[in-house]
Amino acid sequence: MIPGKSVLRNLIGIDSAKALSTAEADLVNARTIQLMDSENTRLPNSRDFKELSAIHFHLFQDIYDWAGKLRTIDMRRGDGEFFAPCIYLERNLISLSSQLAEKNFLRIKDRSTFIRELTYFYDHLNWIHPFREGNGRTQRHFWSRVSADAGWILDWRPIHGELDEASRQAREDEDFQMLYSVFEKVVATSRT
Repeated sequence: MIPGKSVLRNLIGIDSAKALSTAEADLVNARTIQLMDSENTRLPNSRDFKELSAIHFHLFQDIYDWAGKLRTIDMRRGDGEFFAPCIYLERNLISLSSQLAEKNFLRIKDRSTFIRELTYFYDHLNWIHPFREGNGRTQRHFWSRVSADAGWILDWRPIHGELDEASRQAREDEDFQMLYSVFEKVVATSRT
């Protein structure tokens, strides 16, 4: 944080939360366009933290010097539950990556089974919350890439605003139905 402010230290020297939010949105949108152009953006296809970190770095490299790096502080969602303690981030990410590999990186033909597994993995990665900022945007790109390789197309547009509340409910109330329902809208089609 910038001393005396409630604004994240950033590479562009902005000390206003509103101005940083606007600049971050603009810069991340520009990097998102680049990310969608796979011809010019080479990222690892490892389906683990290496890939997740590369996505985060690509999206936030213009804003934060810690882009792509694990957070070093414990965090919580507002007044709610804490995310994974930072001392266990690496262990949790390795465990989740192993589970994802055991599930054959979600290469599942049945739509409802795919959605159930995606819900599980999204929730767990969201709880790990590896980065100080930008976890949701990074996750959406990561899961879109994993899903595309598994033969499924994700369309995040129909759920604007719903994902955060569904994620909170899944984690705090251990009720995954709302998150599952959100992913029923997100999983647009199968390419297989």
